[in-house]
Amino acid sequence: MDFQGEINRLLSGIPEWLGVILVTTLFGTIGVWYKNRRDTREKHKEEISRHHHTMITKLEQFYRHLGVSNAVFDSQRSLRSRLADSLAKRFSTEYLRLIQSGYDELFSHLHDQMSPEELEIFSVMRAQTMGAMRQANKQLLEWLDSNSEALDFVQARTSPSHKLEQEILQLHTHLLEWFSKYDTLFLKDERRCLVYMGDQKAHGTEFPKGIERTLRQFIDEHI
Repeated sequence: MDFQGEINRLLSGIPEWLGVILVTTLFGTIGVWYKNRRDTREKHKEEISRHHHTMITKLEQFYRHLGVSNAVFDSQRSLRSRLADSLAKRFSTEYLRLIQSGYDELFSHLHDQMSPEELEIFSVMRAQTMGAMRQANKQLLEWLDSNSEALDFVQARTSPSHKLEQEILQLHTHLLEWFSKYDTLFLKDERRCLVYMGDQKAHGTEFPKGIERTLRQFIDEHI
């Protein structure tokens, strides 16, 4: 369409001074409309960008919580090995039998026969479970329960079979079962210093060992 010609046709027969006003008003209105439309698109882009940044920030927080949990577990695992090695030297036959049921069962059965040094290691491990480990797991569970939007963000960018989605579900299940065992078994028995779910006794769902690495990869790919 000849836009200028159409305008000239519509303005024919109208006083020139009025035509100038109408044309100026028309083009001004069109300019404002285009500007508002452009501003709306830019605002929408900015909102999407801010939401994306917020979701990544929340996932970074989740990643830090996982780091704390793994650090506590590694510290406790080191003490566990020290205690197990000491008991293996003194109770070789019983050790070989009991270790088949896991470290928790081993330490519980030999608790009353531990030396002062062994009891000290045992007490530190129990304190870790009640303190640092419980707190780390509490932070992870609270994050999972209060950040459904961030989890939706992950879900929208992965398939249902994606490793990260599966590991998040596994972690949530593990934490729920961990607190159940902690409250019903661990606290009531002072001969226990560990709360394990996926050991030889298979009391529940084990911690997803690769989740920290998988989450880091996802974050890096979507920054």
